[in-house]
Amino acid sequence: MLIFLLQITICIINCILITANNTVPTYQINGLQALYASTDGDNWNWHGLVGHWEFTDPTMNPCLDAWEGLTCNTHCSNVVTSSCSIEGIDLGSYNLSGTLPVELFQMTELTNLDLGDNGLYSTIPSEIGQMELLVSLFLHNNNLTSSIPTTVGSLSGLLTLDLAFNQLTSTIPSDLGDMSALQILGLAFNLLTSSIPNTIGSLSYLRGIDLSFNMLTSSIPSSIGTLSSMTYMDLGNNYLYSSIPSSITVLSGIKGLDLAFNLLTNSIPSDLGALNAMTYLDIGNNQFTSSIPSSLCNFSGILILDLNFNHLTSGIPSCLGYLKVLNFLQLSNNQLTFSIPDAFSNLTNLQHIYLYNNYLSGSIPNWFSNLTNLLEINLSGNLLTATTPSDIGALSYLQQLYIGGNMLTSSIPNSIGDLSFLSILHLNSNLLTATIPTSLVGLTSLEQLDLSDNMFDSSTIPNWMSNLTSLQQLYLNNNNLTSTIPSSIGGLTFLKQLELEYNQLTSSVPDWISNLTALEQLYLNNNQFTSNIPSSVGDMLKLRQFDISNNLLSGTIPNSFGPLIEYISASVNINITGSIPPSYGDLTTLGHLNVAGTGIGMYLFSNFLSFYILYLKVCDSYF
Repeated sequence: MLIFLLQITICIINCILITANNTVPTYQINGLQALYASTDGDNWNWHGLVGHWEFTDPTMNPCLDAWEGLTCNTHCSNVVTSSCSIEGIDLGSYNLSGTLPVELFQMTELTNLDLGDNGLYSTIPSEIGQMELLVSLFLHNNNLTSSIPTTVGSLSGLLTLDLAFNQLTSTIPSDLGDMSALQILGLAFNLLTSSIPNTIGSLSYLRGIDLSFNMLTSSIPSSIGTLSSMTYMDLGNNYLYSSIPSSITVLSGIKGLDLAFNLLTNSIPSDLGALNAMTYLDIGNNQFTSSIPSSLCNFSGILILDLNFNHLTSGIPSCLGYLKVLNFLQLSNNQLTFSIPDAFSNLTNLQHIYLYNNYLSGSIPNWFSNLTNLLEINLSGNLLTATTPSDIGALSYLQQLYIGGNMLTSSIPNSIGDLSFLSILHLNSNLLTATIPTSLVGLTSLEQLDLSDNMFDSSTIPNWMSNLTSLQQLYLNNNNLTSTIPSSIGGLTFLKQLELEYNQLTSSVPDWISNLTALEQLYLNNNQFTSNIPSSVGDMLKLRQFDISNNLLSGTIPNSFGPLIEYISASVNINITGSIPPSYGDLTTLGHLNVAGTGIGMYLFSNFLSFYILYLKVCDSYF
């Protein structure tokens, strides 16, 4: 019995010691309470059913009771020698709303703090510099304002700092250079100004840096070339100027480099090709001049190459055709000349090719049909001649084809109708003749069809177009189309834009046009339509732009239009008479009404001022 009582006594003493040793420090509890109170803890989005924070019960222990979002040290357990301390807080996407309390940053044992993807606002307290054991800090995607506190430089053990997607202002503090262990730095999508500090070059372990979408205005510091561990760098969408520093070419391990949408000038450094680990290079939307350096052909593992919207000249280097894993090539909006290199026939992994708005000449090569992985081709706005390759239908995965704005001749090849996944087809502004081929009836996935500005041989609008039931934009303007608008077009219920202007269409505008209930833009001007404008046009509630000018119409204009109408033109129809209906004064979105060259008289309605902007032309006079 004595031994039994002694065992019970020892057990009670151990329990008392365990309770004492497992107590979380008061200042940590205070930090949690302050965070809960200042960020509307009662409305947090808990991810689990248990472990919600409870401060009213003094027996609750954040570590032993496994409070959600907390990580405690591994020694915190039911052992007499244990001690409890909170080391991590992960409340990313918990709907925190409020400010960061100073008490939080007195939890100096924290190694990980993630409060990203919430609704935090106001400033980052300077006391953050007290958390010298932090390894990772995530405050991204909040509404934090003001400057980055210079005290972050005290976080010498920090590996990851993510403050992206906030509203931080002022300069990037040079003190960041004191964070000697930093590997990942994310400051994108803020309002940071001035220069990139030279001290960035002191971060010898930095592997990834994203400063994109700010307002940085300086040259790229040459010290960036000392970041020997760098694998990904994004400085895009700023106002950086001058040349790419030659020091960047020693970053031999870099795989991704984005300098797009800046003001960088001069030529692309030929030494850039020494970065042969590159898989992603985007230096588009700058002001680079001269030719594309052939050294870029050293990027044997590159997947994405984007040089668009610069001032690059001369021909496209043929050796780019030996980048056999290339998936995405964007060279558009430059001043490139000569023909498309035949070596591109080797790019069998290519899915996207954009060469539009250059001065490329010659024909579209037949070998395009061998690039069977292609999803998008955009060669529009060049000087390409001859015919569209007859076997282009072999590109069975093709989804978008843009070859408008060239000088292509002859007819549309029938094989285009085999592109069953095609959603966009632009053949506009060429010299295409013959008729619109019936083979296009097979394009049942088509959403945009632009055949405008060609020279079709007195064709009619084909009835089979009613089979293109996914169509949202149809452009047949400025051709030689004759006869009437076929009633089958009325079945295209997803149609948003219909442009038939500058043809030779006749008869009346059909009443069934109002069946196109999704229509937003309707252009029928410069044809030979007769009779009245159907009143049913006023029932098209989504219609924004309506142009029926330069026809042979008579009668009156519709008494009403839908509430979204912005633009109406019925000008140069001399047999249209009557007056402007007073209901037009209620069309608050209407900004342009043109009835010049008609017999319409001016009706001075009392609610004239309800118009947003009104340019009213009557008999070539402005009122």
